[in-house]
Amino acid sequence: MPEVGVDAARACLVIGLVITALAYRRTRVASGGAVTGSYLSFLVLTGNWEDIVGWLLLALVGLAAMRVVCTRFPMSRAWAYYVGILVPAALHVALVSLAQLPALSGLSAMLVAGLYVTNGLTAYDMHRQGVGRTLLAVAGVTALTLAVVVPLNAVMLAISLTPETLPYFTAHEPLLILLCIAVSAGVHLGLGLGTAGIIGSLFVIEILTWQSILMLVIVSWVGAVIARRATRVLALSPRQRLYAILVVGSIASWFGLYWLDRLGIPGAQFHSVFGVETLLVVGLLISENVRLGAARAYGGAAIVTAVTAAVDWSSGQELPLRGAVVAAAILLVAALFWLGARSQQDLWRRAIVAGDRWAVLGDTDQRRFLRGGDLP
Repeated sequence: MPEVGVDAARACLVIGLVITALAYRRTRVASGGAVTGSYLSFLVLTGNWEDIVGWLLLALVGLAAMRVVCTRFPMSRAWAYYVGILVPAALHVALVSLAQLPALSGLSAMLVAGLYVTNGLTAYDMHRQGVGRTLLAVAGVTALTLAVVVPLNAVMLAISLTPETLPYFTAHEPLLILLCIAVSAGVHLGLGLGTAGIIGSLFVIEILTWQSILMLVIVSWVGAVIARRATRVLALSPRQRLYAILVVGSIASWFGLYWLDRLGIPGAQFHSVFGVETLLVVGLLISENVRLGAARAYGGAAIVTAVTAAVDWSSGQELPLRGAVVAAAILLVAALFWLGARSQQDLWRRAIVAGDRWAVLGDTDQRRFLRGGDLP
């Protein structure tokens, strides 16, 4: 595998985010998730071609799942989004688990392909704007990112700016990742809260000291205050706002936390725990803070992190205790999805009642009724 330094990998993320944002602004075509171009560029850079094939196959699985569900039920975009993420993630986990069997150990490179969420993000964009347009956008962003990162990585290695190499595979067990995604989906669909970017809690539990958590909250809260004001001035669309926040948040995390650590600020050292994940988590927390408000963003993230940390802690315990913790987490997920389903059914009921009572209903009145208000 070709050598890729930590700073080169971080640069790959940031440059990919910038190109993704600029490409969307120019073409209004999303590229399969904000970080997908960066991720695929890193796979090309490290020669993991099997993983790219796996990413595409799992994305198509997610697309098929979304189309099956959405053609049978009037699903909201949030539900369709999580169907597209959960189905390929569950298949991914199953294949990774099978690859751990001695007879299939040689297939692990193919079966662990792709990030657990990136496949679903690509599937969602495919469902929304078409397979061809999405893949063309992904290919364009990946190619442009590589055009910048390949020579940059060569220069960094030549002058020894990046002596460390970035660990490629996640250190978390597949079941923990799937439960984290499922809890995140349940918290969002059932309670309407934030999730720390769906899998952000997997990174938060690795820095679980009160100083680091406090620093993460402060940095993301300050970033959210700035982002709210900038959004009003720049008149950005929701997707453009997400891209802008991720770009600025990743750069601020990369350099800001580095210098805070150098200055001896307690809690800032967590920037060095991960290669690229810290850059993403800060931006995702800022985005959720802007979109949902601080209470809902941090409250939901706290729930997901607490459940994820409990399941992670149970992995070192005896089987009965571990089974009880995992079972409790599964029951919590089921309860959250039940709450979300009840809310979805209520929305269907109100739409049916509105259709029966009013042949023609103005857009304003219809929106008010569907959100729980009274009809005129």
